[in-house]
Amino acid sequence: MQLIPPQLKYTVEGSTPSYTDNEGQVIERDSQVRLRIKGIRAEMNQMFAVGSIREDYLGYVTAFSWRYAVRLFLMMVHSALLQ
Repeated sequence: MQLIPPQLKYTVEGSTPSYTDNEGQVIERDSQVRLRIKGIRAEMNQMFAVGSIREDYLGYVTAFSWRYAVRLFLMMVHSALLQ
């Protein structure tokens, strides 16, 4: 099962390995992504997860959309507390 969209290709060019679509989207170490958890396995001192970014609204999250989502969440919590 493929969990990454087919337009994203793995590349080792540049300073760090990454996935890119050659149109400006780059997913590399420390990138923020929105994903769907497909499975979790827990051991004594560790937890492992498998996730997918191959669905609508999943994948790379820009700084703007991340800030907007946090602001929207905080507004919803604030309005819920006022009721």
